[in-house]
Amino acid sequence: ARASQLKTFGVSDDTLGWTVGPTRKSEDGLYESSAEGLRSATQGEVLRNGLGDCRIALVGDSFTFGDDVRLEDSWAYRLEQLLPKGCRVLNFGVGGYGIDQMYLRYKRDVPSWKPNLVILSFIDPDLERAMSSYGFLFFEQGSSLPKPRFVLDQGGALNIVNQPLPKAEDIFMLPSIHDVPFIEYDQKYNRTDWDRPQWSYVHRSYFLRLLISLYRFSDKDRPFVSEADMYALNSSLLKAFVDAVHKDGATPLIVYRPNKRDFKKQSPWTADGLQIRQHAHLEHVDLTSCLKRDPEPNHFIPKGKPHLGHYTLQANATVAACLGPIVRDRLGLATAE
Repeated sequence: ARASQLKTFGVSDDTLGWTVGPTRKSEDGLYESSAEGLRSATQGEVLRNGLGDCRIALVGDSFTFGDDVRLEDSWAYRLEQLLPKGCRVLNFGVGGYGIDQMYLRYKRDVPSWKPNLVILSFIDPDLERAMSSYGFLFFEQGSSLPKPRFVLDQGGALNIVNQPLPKAEDIFMLPSIHDVPFIEYDQKYNRTDWDRPQWSYVHRSYFLRLLISLYRFSDKDRPFVSEADMYALNSSLLKAFVDAVHKDGATPLIVYRPNKRDFKKQSPWTADGLQIRQHAHLEHVDLTSCLKRDPEPNHFIPKGKPHLGHYTLQANATVAACLGPIVRDRLGLATAE
């Protein structure tokens, strides 16, 4: 009720789970959105006005949106500055999105802008987000809003199992997490991690509670939540994105952005996102080596900041610099001198 009364920057969405609200300004003043719900320089500006014949649309997560940096320091804005005058970069990124929500965001919101190039930009955790039906289990302190959950049917077709999405206010009225609809489709949900109401008498004894914690009951296998399911689902979603962009007459570009995990892992190691794209034979751009060549010692906002882990100003600049020539090539533009 409080969220509905406040004009929050992010809003619930019946299709996507949540999205950027139109004509909004974040509480700290760092973010502003256009009349269409895209990140913008000023609150409420109409980005559709004055669009030229060169348009690049970005779909992605908080790294694409540019969390924790000003618009002028985001890689989306910097990329636009590296392109010829008149080329516009339209930022459809939304914090917390998985590959599934990026695909749906493209399908619903992007084609009417008639972009020439569409970039789907993601990090490894976005693959796991596609295996979730609720934000609160994945993000711990994040959104309690339900999100769409795709599964593959026996024929390999993509289907959303939880449409229409449950209402947040209905979820809060339920007595137990086990009663939450479609919770069994959430990879992070494990029934044995949670109290069982019918066992309330056990909770009176610390000794019995200790035994339950030490010797956990095995949870029965659930369909659609295995690692193999994650690979198959995200592979199908990325293929569906590429096919949809081609069908709409634009050029798709899948971009993998490294996160902290990529810098901590020692070779030989291949991120899940790269394995999935290689298995699906999807053309892609991997920015890992690009960022690792940057002499900047820390590419991520350090601890102590509100949302640690996002790209620093320097890392945003590096991503834009690496993508600039690639975007020019895909658009058929002359290389900048």
